[in-house]
Amino acid sequence: MFSILESYLLSRGNFSECEIDTIIASGHLKNVQKKQIILRDLETKRQTIFVCGGCLQISRIGKTGVEHIVRLATENCWVGSLGNYKGGYPGGHSIVAIEDGEIIQWSNQTIEKLQRDIPRFKDLHMEIRSELIEECLNRIFSLVSLDARDKYNDYIESYPELQGRVPLAIVATYLGVRRETLTRLRKKTVSPESI
Repeated sequence: MFSILESYLLSRGNFSECEIDTIIASGHLKNVQKKQIILRDLETKRQTIFVCGGCLQISRIGKTGVEHIVRLATENCWVGSLGNYKGGYPGGHSIVAIEDGEIIQWSNQTIEKLQRDIPRFKDLHMEIRSELIEECLNRIFSLVSLDARDKYNDYIESYPELQGRVPLAIVATYLGVRRETLTRLRKKTVSPESI
């Protein structure tokens, strides 16, 4: 699975073989199983995760006790809790595997050392943060401005690789709609040719 990270790094910048080896050697490969909790909302583990295979959900429990999925992370995505990143305080987010997969984990101290030792890696992390901010802004805009049908269409466009992989209950929670609403939307978007 380290080869997936190597390919990703090569596609994102001019990393030398030695730099890639250093990044890979400092990570910990972990197989995760469906429904496995990787990070609980009150933990202060400071870690950064690269998804090699599978899908993770990043969620938070609201004041009423309802779970809200704020992000889905698939292959070639980076995941970490911002609260955990700098201060070491609980970030309030949980990270759970939606399906079996493989991840690579680093402590944030290790990530900071890699950024000091490999300037291109620091640049890459800044690019990833910028992309994540853009993703979050687009998600917020979608949640506050789109109706259920447009949210579902946006989900299909954003995550085509997840069709059939993620349970409908998780998709509905991610979209902020009831499962029954999602079922109706899906029936309306299925064309006779695709049956």
